[in-house]
Amino acid sequence: MTLRSATRDRRRLPAAALPATLLELLRQAGRPVGAYALLQMLSAKLERRISPHSLYRALGRLTGQGLVVRVERRDCYLATRHPGIAGARLFLICGICDAVEEKLSPRLDAQLAGEARASGFQVQSSVVEVEGACRSCADHGQLATTRPPTQADPPPRPRRLVCS
Repeated sequence: MTLRSATRDRRRLPAAALPATLLELLRQAGRPVGAYALLQMLSAKLERRISPHSLYRALGRLTGQGLVVRVERRDCYLATRHPGIAGARLFLICGICDAVEEKLSPRLDAQLAGEARASGFQVQSSVVEVEGACRSCADHGQLATTRPPTQADPPPRPRRLVCS
């Protein structure tokens, strides 16, 4: 064994270390976190550079186990509050403060399954993401007031929600 391979072996993480550390960081964050922020957090926690490929492989393992969910609208990841429970996941996303609340909805699950069945479609999973204002922002009057657009208004640009 050469000095170079011995050093590489010491720095190599056990296979389960990266997903376990990633899950711990997501649980501590308590909110959706984007991939770039996760790379920085993991690198700082493990005191070494983590490749994007390793991060996505660990995220794939955690989502496959039902421990982490992807919030598609935000392109972020969140440690689920309901691990291992099948059913429709409902994400309530505040467009003002970026809070995300995860809920399981058996009624929604039954309604979606019924609609799919009526069309001869077999559901594998279902996720519903709803954007609006959380209770706190609504209570503080932070709702945006809207008015009908006029011809003088520029066309609306799609809003890309981002995670830290």
